[in-house]
Amino acid sequence: GGANWNFSVSANSNPQPPAQPQNLSVTPVQTNQLNLSWSAASGAAGYVVDRDNSPIATVTSTGYADSGLTANSYHCYSIVASNSVGFSTPSATVCTNTLAAAPTNLPPFALDGAFDYPGYLLASNPAAAGVLYAALRGTTLYVATGSPGTSGPNDNFLFVSDQLLPGASAPAPWAKSGNIAVATTKPYLASESQNTYLSWYVNGAPTNWPCAKASTTSGALGGTLDLVQAFGYMPTNLYLCAAAYVTTNGGPLVAQCPAGSGPNIESNEFLVIPVTALRDSLGNGTFDLLDPARGFKLLSAQMLPPGVALSWASMPGHDYQVVYAGALGNGWNDMPGASNFAGPLQLILSYTDALPVGITQRYYRVKLLP
Repeated sequence: GGANWNFSVSANSNPQPPAQPQNLSVTPVQTNQLNLSWSAASGAAGYVVDRDNSPIATVTSTGYADSGLTANSYHCYSIVASNSVGFSTPSATVCTNTLAAAPTNLPPFALDGAFDYPGYLLASNPAAAGVLYAALRGTTLYVATGSPGTSGPNDNFLFVSDQLLPGASAPAPWAKSGNIAVATTKPYLASESQNTYLSWYVNGAPTNWPCAKASTTSGALGGTLDLVQAFGYMPTNLYLCAAAYVTTNGGPLVAQCPAGSGPNIESNEFLVIPVTALRDSLGNGTFDLLDPARGFKLLSAQMLPPGVALSWASMPGHDYQVVYAGALGNGWNDMPGASNFAGPLQLILSYTDALPVGITQRYYRVKLLP
């Protein structure tokens, strides 16, 4: 658009413009900032960053932080490499949104003996009728499992930690039988089966943190804690496990969720999940990473040998399918071999479509499978 970008380079015997920049990626990091990165282009002395068809910056590195944007605003970027001879062709264009502003008046989690939302279910163990729910609003974590009731056979526990021991070397709580792979200093929610008693425990002592349980085993045992208060910082990952022990002194482990073999709760029997994956910034029962209006976004689409490389934000424990159409208005087709499952710590999934010979255009979507 009439801008004049100049870079100096050393002379060479065969001067020519630089190669086209490749692998542009645009990542939302704040409500007002998108971070760009790309691969170095052969012969480049610098790069022009173009946003929404207008140049906004010149840089000599292969990255740029575009700040001062509006929350949840949509922007498209391309990169042009430059040297003293001229300019490259623009890179492939990549578009995405900045993060949406989180509401400041989120409703509190309901602690009433019922599970807050079906969408908060993270794990289940049908063999033991065990369930594990969790969600995050701001810095407040909600966790829940089945209630032991007030006349049942088992005491129920829910462990929450920011780290695990190498193995099950710490004694089980309440003098129960066996060991667990989480330090006794970490918080856990506990409830007796023969009465109404329940409490959060930290450093082995009861606290006044919020919690509630149903009087029957068909309801929930749930509670909330502030992660920063509990751990002194906001953890990257959380380790969660629900467990039931026979209510008598020295009672053995009889059920756990996620599923495990007992008699101890080993480090590989905890659910590990990124804190980011638990965020429900609207407090409506849907995780941000499962909502296309919030975190479920296509992060980049790049032309790479041997085709088009796609990456998108994913929610651990969920399946995704890439679909394509030859033209807008046509029906969408499942991309063969493009069903993807997000593992415990996978917040980004990717797929590369090797375009058939003669195909020069395709449109893509990523859908969340049931």
